[in-house]
Amino acid sequence: MATTTPGVTEIERSYLPLRAALVRFFECGGCPVPEDLADESICRVLKNVSEGLEVRGLAAYARAVAKNVLMEYRRESGRGRPMLGDPLARPASGAADEKLARRLEHAKRSLSAPERYLIERYYHAGAGAAKIHSHKKLATRLGIPAQTLKLRAHRIRKKLFGLMNRYNETDSSFLH
Repeated sequence: MATTTPGVTEIERSYLPLRAALVRFFECGGCPVPEDLADESICRVLKNVSEGLEVRGLAAYARAVAKNVLMEYRRESGRGRPMLGDPLARPASGAADEKLARRLEHAKRSLSAPERYLIERYYHAGAGAAKIHSHKKLATRLGIPAQTLKLRAHRIRKKLFGLMNRYNETDSSFLH
């Protein structure tokens, strides 16, 4: 049997049902951030396909990638180091929370001005329909499609976590 690389139209046509199935998969896995993990899985699939990986059966391949993302998430969570989620969620209180908040602020200062602008507006958008409307307005203001906005926010969020973890591991003197 010959393998084929799915075209952009197949990927576009498959996106919403595939994302919904992946979200359900991560919800059943007990993940507190199923949408983020589904998006991460889809980003990895798209990256691999765009780099020329030949895939036969996009949904099956996406499920296999999702299983790997779930294992990574559980491994990272087991060490107490967040992999994905809302990095801008402000801690409630306590000394550890204050350190986390300072680490977040320090990491945000390391982002470029456009990255900081996008991530702050993206995650302070409210909830439900207001959040969707806010994201659409932000995408329009930036002159990009809503899906591009979502992917950029996801990448910046991952970068922010990386910065926070690096500051925690290498130079935690500013935390005290």
